[in-house]
Amino acid sequence: MNRKLGPILILLVLALVTLACGGSDEPASPSDGKTQSTAYVVGPVCQGTPLPDAPLYTRASGTHPLVILELGDGGNYRYGFIDPDSYGLPDGWNGDYVEDLELVVCVDQEENALVEECAYTLEDGSGTVTLSRYSTQVTFRLLEAQTGREIAADTLVGMPHECQDTEEFIEGTAGSAIYGQVYQKLEDWLRPYVEIP
Repeated sequence: MNRKLGPILILLVLALVTLACGGSDEPASPSDGKTQSTAYVVGPVCQGTPLPDAPLYTRASGTHPLVILELGDGGNYRYGFIDPDSYGLPDGWNGDYVEDLELVVCVDQEENALVEECAYTLEDGSGTVTLSRYSTQVTFRLLEAQTGREIAADTLVGMPHECQDTEEFIEGTAGSAIYGQVYQKLEDWLRPYVEIP
């Protein structure tokens, strides 16, 4: 055997053995035994079914991960209440895996109510368009994931911004609507339960 080729073969064999034995610095994945916090797995907590594989929620110092699920048309709870393009929860709040998940937020009801309609005259004077302002009222429950026990419940109201002196509208439409958001209010309401000093 060529003397220079021998050490290279030994290094290749060692590298293959290391890979086969799982020598990797990659973060844990679902294949490492953790269960993803899907709506199918976690949603039943909002309907009173405990999630025994979740850790016990305690008021211990630290961050206590959660998921937010909303009641869908079919009576099941699903993801989608928070629009990720317009808002994101603080780092460390999302419970991606059941084994880390301590809290479940259930969005039980969301209602919009007309607050005001504002008429605007088009720049060319050819007509008017209407901006409709809607408040948003959302009812939440905060539950322990492991037991399904209710910790807190509240209804939050979000108001849209006021009508401005001028507004932009899509050409050819008779108007548009704006809705209040409760994302920041929800985060403020949850913080004492999620981030404990």
